[in-house]
Amino acid sequence: MSGNRHHADRTRPLVSPSSILILSGFLIGVASGHSLPTGAGKTVFFAGLIGLISYLGVGVAANRQHRRAQERANRAARSRLEQRLDRHNQRDLLKLNRRARRRLSEMEEQYLPVVSTSRIRLR
Repeated sequence: MSGNRHHADRTRPLVSPSSILILSGFLIGVASGHSLPTGAGKTVFFAGLIGLISYLGVGVAANRQHRRAQERANRAARSRLEQRLDRHNQRDLLKLNRRARRRLSEMEEQYLPVVSTSRIRLR
C-alpha cells in the first residue's frame, strides 16, 4: 500500500516531451513514405508537424518556468543576505555613533577604519 501511495504523490505528466517528439517524427516519417492515401498523408503530416511545434512550445514553457524559479530563489537569498548584513551593520553604526558624537570633517571621514583590526594578531 505504501508503495502505491508514494507513486501517486509524484506528479508526472501523462505524456513526456520526448515521447511527443518521437511520435511526431514517426508521423512525419509515415506521411513522407507515401504508404498512406493522399488525403490521409497530408493529415498525418500536419499532425506530426503540430506535435513538433507543441514539443518546442513545451520546452520553451519549461525553460521559462525554471528561469522564474531560479530568479525567485535568487531574490529570496539576496533578501536574506541583505537583512543579515543590515542587522549587523546597524549594530556597528550604533557603536560608532556612541564613540564619535561630533561630526567629522570630510578629511577625517576618509581615514575611518573599514574593518576592525582588534582581532588580528601580529607575530
